[in-house]
Amino acid sequence: EDIKKKYGCATTAMVKPNEEFIVPGIVGRGANGMPRKLLAEIIQMRIEELFSLVKGEITKSGFSEYIASGVVITGGTALLSGITDVAKKIFDVPVRIGKPRDVAGLMEILDSPIYSTGVGLVMYGAKHRKDSELGRFRGRNIFGKITKRMKDWVEEYF
Repeated sequence: EDIKKKYGCATTAMVKPNEEFIVPGIVGRGANGMPRKLLAEIIQMRIEELFSLVKGEITKSGFSEYIASGVVITGGTALLSGITDVAKKIFDVPVRIGKPRDVAGLMEILDSPIYSTGVGLVMYGAKHRKDSELGRFRGRNIFGKITKRMKDWVEEYF
């Protein structure tokens, strides 16, 4: 995971032919150099496979006409450089990286596609729950209370 984050990219076109990085050794073995292009090939194949599977599922569900306006990629892998290029090639629609929006006071922590799904689910839940179901989050600033708890959790663990 660390190697993917530090040296990975979603397409081999972004890597110079002779680029290498050092893979730390494990018990009893020394560190080794690895071509960055090889890492990019592996990542690109997996991303193309994943996006193709997603596209197939969207087509099977009958919702393919609804993605004509574009695809939004979220999660940590969305941080890989070149991922939107691969997604555009597979989906043949506009692609963008999704980041949390309208999250007052937390953008410095949550301004990443890593958190967009979680934040989106909290916002959706807060918007669609009946007031009587909100329990301890009742009040005018429901989302503020929820995001404060999320911020506290993120700061505690990260």
